Parts: sequence; structure tokens; C-alpha cells
Amino acid sequence: MGKRLIEKDILNKRYGHLLVKQLVKRNEHGQLIVQVVCDCGKEKELLFNNIKSGLVKSCGCMGNNKHRRSKTVEYKTWANILQKCYNEKHNVFKHYGGRGIKVCNQWKDSFERFYVDMGSRPDGCSLDRIDPNGDYTPSNCRWADAFVQNVNKNIVIDILKTKYQKIYNLLKEQNVIK
Repeated sequence: MGKRLIEKDILNKRYGHLLVKQLVKRNEHGQLIVQVVCDCGKEKELLFNNIKSGLVKSCGCMGNNKHRRSKTVEYKTWANILQKCYNEKHNVFKHYGGRGIKVCNQWKDSFERFYVDMGSRPDGCSLDRIDPNGDYTPSNCRWADAFVQNVNKNIVIDILKTKYQKIYNLLKEQNVIK
């Protein structure tokens, strides 16, 4: 009964950047060892007491509270979308945050989560929002090359032009505008 209670209480529970996947064994001192999956994707066996106490918060990828990716293009992309959406002094804020575009909470709070969802940027690609009027979310973002992004932008522009033309014609028919 004790083992089941522990399993129920800790399996699939998150501690920092770690998710407990299974109980492995007890070491020679009777301490519980668990298998975890880190937000970076690495699996590791760790002492549960170190995880529970907060002494260990990741597989080691965070180093001294750093993910060691701050010089990567993925990190710079993540930092840039935060600036565009939340820094009113950013030169393109009016096109992003100024229009109400936001970054989902899981990405806003964690580069690691952004990286887990988006992965490494393929060569020749940059971050693209599938719906240019939508927020930065896992379901609305992809790595895409310039051609795909321009096609996406042009499709949206064509749709908007069609909608505006229909509205314009309707207003003209109703003599709202001349």
C-alpha cells in the first residue's frame, strides 16, 4: 500500500523542469530513485528527495539557473517575440503588442518550454505565425522559409482585401458612403 501511495503521489508530477516518469529503485541507503524527463527532453535517474526539496530542478541543462542556450538563434527568437509583444519602446511593438498579439503563458514564462515545443530552427527559416493576427502559441507557430511566409502573408492580405471590398460595396449600396 505504501508503494502505491507514493506512486500515485509522485508519478507524472512536475518538480521544476522535471517530470517524474517512474520509480526505479531504492539505493543502498533506502532513498528512492526515480526516472525523470527534463523540459529539454533528456531522461535521467535522480534521487527523489533532491527533486522534491528543490535542490535539483533540471537534468543539469540549466547549469546555474541558466539553460546554456542564450547565444542560440532559438533563444534570440524567443527573446525578440517577447520584446515585440510586451516592450512598448520596441521599434515594431505597434505591429505586435500594439495590435494585441501576445505570447502564450507557457512560452512567456519559459524559454525551455518554447524550445521543447518549437525545437531547433532549420537553416533558412524563421519563426512564422500561421495566422498573422493570432498569438504566439505552439499551434499557431512554425519554422518557415521566406517563401512560405510571403505566401501566408499574401493569402491573408487577399482575404482582407476581399472582405474590405465587400464592406465598401455594401456601404455604398446603402448610401452610407458616396
